[in-house]
Amino acid sequence: MDEGAWATAHLLAPLLSPLTWVLWRYNWPRQPGRHTFRARATDGTDATQVGEQRGPHPDGAIGYHTLSMSV
Repeated sequence: MDEGAWATAHLLAPLLSPLTWVLWRYNWPRQPGRHTFRARATDGTDATQVGEQRGPHPDGAIGYHTLSMSV
C-alpha cells in the first residue's frame, strides 16, 4: 500500500498445481483518501515477481500490477 512494505495476503483456496493462479485476499485497514495498491506474484519456489516494467514484446510483460483509487 502506498509504496509501503509488502504484506502477506491469505490464499482463498488450495493450490491446484505449481502452475496455477490462486485467489487471495488482504484485509487492509481502510483509510479515506487516494491510495496506490500494488500486487506481486510469488511462484512455487518462493521467487517473487520483479518490479521492473516492460511491455509484452518480445519476451512477455513484467512488473507489478498497480491500481490507484480514492476510498
